[in-house]
Amino acid sequence: MDLIGNENGTFTDRVRALETTDPAHPDTWNPQFQDLITNDAILYRMVQELGGTGGLAPRVAALEALNIGARLDALEAVNADARLSALEAVDLDALNAAVGSLSDRMDTLESWAATADPAGDGIGWDDVQNKPTTFAPEAHTHPLAEISDWPAGVDATELGYLDGVTGPIQTQLDGKADQAALDAHVADADPHPQYLTQAEGDARYALTDTATAPSALTVGASPFEYQNPGTNPVAVIVQGGDPSLLEFSRDGATYYDLGVTAGMVYLAPGDRLRITYATTAPNATVVPL
Repeated sequence: MDLIGNENGTFTDRVRALETTDPAHPDTWNPQFQDLITNDAILYRMVQELGGTGGLAPRVAALEALNIGARLDALEAVNADARLSALEAVDLDALNAAVGSLSDRMDTLESWAATADPAGDGIGWDDVQNKPTTFAPEAHTHPLAEISDWPAGVDATELGYLDGVTGPIQTQLDGKADQAALDAHVADADPHPQYLTQAEGDARYALTDTATAPSALTVGASPFEYQNPGTNPVAVIVQGGDPSLLEFSRDGATYYDLGVTAGMVYLAPGDRLRITYATTAPNATVVPL
């Protein structure tokens, strides 16, 4: 394979000298040869630009065809002396020193890069020197729009329910009740003695006289009063007639208007039902419970 010069490459005024310790291999020589051939290609292009139809001579002829005199007069009118004086006043030593300093700094940076990234594949986190060992968080805020994984459907109102939570939510929730106390409460046969247990409720409200059939109750003169004489609750069904008032009493002294003139009234043992009617007594039926 041939080495090809690049006429648009970068001209170099030096190549690396071969050392006695260099391996005798084309990979050692070819880079120097490539630089030399590229220099030749650049010089050849420049020579071509000076000669030929596209070279310097035709270009000069084209310039001569222009109104050079007038253009030179215009150039002579430019304050060239002042501009040249300004250029001559430049402190070349200081400029050279600045350029040299910049070059030294570039050399330093290149040396550092070669040390930090000898493989040339990028500087990794482990290559960064003098980095902090920890990154302590600082108090700050974020608008809701910046939180990419915010749960859908949770709005600011619901977030307000957590007002006052100062630590991890789960930790605070865990501290609201002792799990052992909760387990003992659930296992307790009667954790709330002020309430009926399931068995007590079933016994109290279960039908206790299902064997006795409902029976008609003869309604006497108005106002007629019926008191449950048994030990079990009963229901009294009132319908028909022209009753104007149905009242309930537990002690026979205070009566409560039921607000209806027909329907079913439940009476515990000893409870009373008073029926007031105009002329026609209603039908009444006692249903044992």
